[in-house]
Amino acid sequence: MPILKKSTPRRNGLLLTTPQLADQLGESTRTIITLRQKGAIPYISLGHRTVHFKLADVLSALERRTVKPRG
Repeated sequence: MPILKKSTPRRNGLLLTTPQLADQLGESTRTIITLRQKGAIPYISLGHRTVHFKLADVLSALERRTVKPRG
């Protein structure tokens, strides 16, 4: 997993825009939008078009989706 870049701390954790989250995770903006639309990652809706993400919540959701090999 890539090293996470610094973000602006907020009162309730790190709030990132879609492009900022994509940059943090090393993914495309389109991938983040798709994950949000499918309900795979949590987000905060601050208005009709304003969406932000808490980095810790997104990382936790992605960790839960990790497929572990049977053994």
